[in-house]
Amino acid sequence: MHRSRLPHRASRAAQIIVPASFVAALLFAVPVALAHAPLNEEVEELTERLEKAPNDVGLLLQRAELLALNGDTQRAEVDLRRVEKLQPGIPEPDLVRATALLKGGRTIAAERLLTSVLARTPGSSEAYRMRATARVALGRREDAAADLAAAIERSRRLLPELYLERAQILAELGQLDDAAATIEQGIARCGHAVTLEDYAVDLDVRRGMIDEALARLERLKRETPRPAAILARQGDVLRAAGREPEAWAAYTEALAAIESLPADARRRGATTELETRVRTALATGVSSEGGR
Repeated sequence: MHRSRLPHRASRAAQIIVPASFVAALLFAVPVALAHAPLNEEVEELTERLEKAPNDVGLLLQRAELLALNGDTQRAEVDLRRVEKLQPGIPEPDLVRATALLKGGRTIAAERLLTSVLARTPGSSEAYRMRATARVALGRREDAAADLAAAIERSRRLLPELYLERAQILAELGQLDDAAATIEQGIARCGHAVTLEDYAVDLDVRRGMIDEALARLERLKRETPRPAAILARQGDVLRAAGREPEAWAAYTEALAAIESLPADARRRGATTELETRVRTALATGVSSEGGR
């Protein structure tokens, strides 16, 4: 018996969890030449399932997303219009259309469509997030930061990336304290996500708060069983602060942590890159006496 690899989707719009965010990640992260074959297979599987449940809104939206990703906008539009007939007024069809517009570089059209969506459904966190993406591309960073604040307020899920995106925009605007406050808010609500903690260190360093950055890294080091990357980061922060002997000690400890890893873990790409970077820092940088 053929068993579908696609997860089951409920047919009610209220149960659709990832409308355009799923496809957005694919649209901007997957090389089209590599994506077409597996996506075509998924489209075929969805088509088989829709033959048995032709009015399943979740399946129709999934297929529309994948068709749009493959550049088959005409067939995607057929599915989206069917969704609109089955469940008038839901925002998901326009979110898929806006994603396709963003992918195609039609940023102004995407921004206008998303503004229209928000006029009808002001509770859509995803629409605010997507409009923020469009507004960044249009150079409207302050408006984008406001949109992300609205997305955070309306999101029913704890998404660290929303806080990170907003903090990065605020930092680009020179509002470093507000950016740091956004990250701290994200940590308080989402827990100690690596991306948030890492950017918090960046913001501490940029604001000259070296001791605070080092204290954060020290806490993270205690909480992880494999602290090599954090130790290397400590070395980076210390070197940037001119504290060269301490930087050398941190890099040395990082290298020892890497060398203690099992062979298979040490051969992984990220680990080998980290080891190369740490060895380079030790070879070209400071000694324990502070000399070069």
